[in-house]
Amino acid sequence: MPDILVIDDDPEIRGTMAALAARMGLSFAAAGTLAEGLALLAEQACGVVLLDVGLPDGDGLSALPRIKALPDAPEVIILTGTGDPDGAELAIQAGVWDYLVKPSSIKEIMLRLSRALAYREQKRQGQGPLALDLTGVTAESPAMRSCLDQAATAAASSAAVLIT
Repeated sequence: MPDILVIDDDPEIRGTMAALAARMGLSFAAAGTLAEGLALLAEQACGVVLLDVGLPDGDGLSALPRIKALPDAPEVIILTGTGDPDGAELAIQAGVWDYLVKPSSIKEIMLRLSRALAYREQKRQGQGPLALDLTGVTAESPAMRSCLDQAATAAASSAAVLIT
C-alpha cells in the first residue's frame, strides 16, 4: 500500500512528488490519468491521494464520490493549477482534506501531507473526537448536537475548516 498516490497529467509534478515522498520516507505511486489512478485505487489502498482537477480524461472533482466510496477511502488533497474559489468550495464540501493551488511550496505540501497522514493514522487507531466543554451552551436539538460533534472532530486536527 503506497502512502501517497499522485494523479496528475504533468510528469514534472509526478517527479517532484516522488522526490518529496522519498525525502519524507513515504512510499509512492503515480498515475497520469484519472482512469489509471482509479484503477490503482481499486487494486490497493493508499493513505493520501494528491489529485489534479484538470486531467485529460476527466475532472478530478467528479471522481471524488468514487474515491470516497472506497472501503478504506484515502484522504484527498486537491493540487490544481487553477485557483477556482467555487471549485475549492465544492471540493471541501465533497470531503477533501485540502485544496492547494500550483505552484505550492514544497514545505507547504509536506505540511499538508504530514497532517493528512497523521489524521488517517489517528482514525485507524480509533481515536475519537475531542470532548467539548459545553458549560453554558444550550444545544438540545439534534441538528445543534450534530454541529457540535463536527466542531469537536475539527478541533482534533489542525486542518483548515470551511464553514458555510
